[in-house]
Formats: sequence, C-alpha cells, structure tokens
Amino acid sequence: MKSQLQLVVVVQKSTNKARGETGVLLTLSALLNMVSPRVGNSGKKCKTVAGKTVLVEINKMLSGSHPARLDEKDRVTIASKLMKDLRENEGLGEGDDVKVVVTIVKRRLGVFPKRVFDELMAKLSALPEKDPGHDFKAVLMNYMDEQSLDKLNRFRVPSMYAQLLNLVDDVVVMGSGSYLEVVNRGDWLQQAAEQMATMPKVSYYLN
Repeated sequence: MKSQLQLVVVVQKSTNKARGETGVLLTLSALLNMVSPRVGNSGKKCKTVAGKTVLVEINKMLSGSHPARLDEKDRVTIASKLMKDLRENEGLGEGDDVKVVVTIVKRRLGVFPKRVFDELMAKLSALPEKDPGHDFKAVLMNYMDEQSLDKLNRFRVPSMYAQLLNLVDDVVVMGSGSYLEVVNRGDWLQQAAEQMATMPKVSYYLN
C-alpha cells in the first residue's frame, strides 16, 4: 500500500498587548523548533561510516521563491524542486499520495507536512493547562481545510482565503524551511525591493 505525505496549512494568532491580553506568545518558528525533523525511518538514507552501514538523517530545507499562478479553479502548483525535497524529506516516491490542508499563517498561505503538524499538535497538547499555546492549538484546529494534491501537485486556495490575501493570478510559492508560504507576486516584489535596500554587505558576515 502506498504511503501518504500529508500537508497542513495553519493560522497564527497574534497578541494584543495594548489591551493587556496574553494572547498566543509562541511564534511560528519557536513552535516548529518544538517538533523533530521526522519520525520513523522516513527521511533517512543508508551511509557507510567506519565500515558500518548506518541510517543518517536527511532534512533538506525547503527554499527558494518559485513563481506560480492561480488557475480558473484557484489551484496552485507546487514547484517540482519543492515537491522533490518534500518527498525526499518524508521518504516518499513519485507515485506516493500527497494530502494537504490549506489556511492562513501571518497573512500568508502556508503549507506544512502533516507529520510536522501532528507532532506540533501533540507538543501543544502537552503544555501546561493555562499555557497560551492551547489558544494557538484551537486556531490550528479551526482553520484547517484538508485536500488532496492532484497528479500535477496542485492544491486549491479557498475563495475566502484568496480574497483575504489578495491571491489573484500571479503568486509566489516560497520555501520557508520546513513549510511553504504563498503570497501575491506584487507583494513579494515590493518586499524583495525593501529587503535589498536594507540588506547589509555580505562581507560583514564573511570576515
């Protein structure tokens, strides 16, 4: 039986310090650091070390900005490079099924491996009763939209999400380490220009 790669997109809830509310204090990056790269033997390869064959971890960073387009059915194709890295991280082959859940992260569309999402939910569930992470967990539960990628590695953007995030026609699918983000291409170009204007010299970090 074919194994399945499942992806999940989640929503991050912001704090409101002006009203003195605690809110959800855990950032997305902090939460992702709570989960392991993978479970079982998925994402591992055999390697010879000191004459012995051992399993070693593979954890390719999902990276790069990949132009894409919403078609007439609001579907977006995940670039082949990103899919290759996703499948390799999860120990899956080309013919294995892929499932996704779509929602909003920091006013962007995000796509997460289901395994990572499940581990994250388990970590949040194990937090102390009054920890604000439980509020974040509730948000994650409320905004999941589960789908299946088609044979062209496409997922559908719910119409409400497309309207809210201004995802029309041209978009950019970005690798963000262990998950993906999807943004309007115009917003991506503006942000890229701002980043370039304030980017420090590389030599500062190389010296």
